[in-house]
Amino acid sequence: MRKLIYILLFLLFATAIANAIEIKKVYWEPSHPKEGDAVMVYAEIEGNISEVKLQYCIGDTCYYLSMEKVGELWKASFEAVKGKIEINITAKNDEQVYWNGEIMVKEKKMPGFEIFAVVIAIITMLRLKKL
Repeated sequence: MRKLIYILLFLLFATAIANAIEIKKVYWEPSHPKEGDAVMVYAEIEGNISEVKLQYCIGDTCYYLSMEKVGELWKASFEAVKGKIEINITAKNDEQVYWNGEIMVKEKKMPGFEIFAVVIAIITMLRLKKL
């Protein structure tokens, strides 16, 4: 009888381990996004997974996306806005596993004074050439 109990406990333990989820690695491309870039978030997740969600928050506003499995990776994308974007990934089956991180988005610099200076230099050179 004792052996039967041990066998049952072992089977329960083995089943629990087989269904365990682990988020191994999360990364995004581009790794240093600028405002307006499409940011693709990738997650390497082990275990029997029924659903993976990506939540990204900009300030107090949060958005939710279902991540799609492509090969061994789960992925989803969104458009970057300037500042800090908090991201949270939730992987589910019988349990839920979470991963939290943040992406710093740089402001996309618009060409300003530099282009103006180049245009003025070209115009000046063309006028001097005519003289």
